Amino acid sequence: APAAPVSSAAAGNDFAHMKSIIDRKDNGVRAAALRKELGSAMLENAGIFRDSEKLGLALKAVRDLRDRCQDTFVQDKGRTFNMDLLFAVELDNMLLAETMVVVGIALQESRGSHSRTDFPGRDDEAWLKHTVIYKAPDGPQLEYTPVTITRWQPEERAY
Repeated sequence: APAAPVSSAAAGNDFAHMKSIIDRKDNGVRAAALRKELGSAMLENAGIFRDSEKLGLALKAVRDLRDRCQDTFVQDKGRTFNMDLLFAVELDNMLLAETMVVVGIALQESRGSHSRTDFPGRDDEAWLKHTVIYKAPDGPQLEYTPVTITRWQPEERAY
């Protein structure tokens, strides 16, 4: 299927964002180093087995990286096949890890691949609901909507 058309306003916003990244002065902050820090912070503190303390450390690290990401310098100033620019933009996108950590902190139970060592059991009474996440200036905002049970009753998996 053909791609949906992109509005000229959206394209203009993206172009301005890319130009602002390319125009940054060299301050020694490179996307590769920040990506490595993000990966380490998430691996150490927000893996499958997590707890409140580790998730708090992950959130602090991700928010610090989000702030530092605004200064990422790209050496390649070209407009064609600019991998340096691509890595900087991808870093912006990877910092959505903040959402994963915020939800991990809020979800005080273990369910599926989310295993809280400080909340080892599943809690359908408190947490059988959909989590809806909104982007806000100060970070992800969470809201909840009810789950409608139809044919299949929720049950804990047993392997």
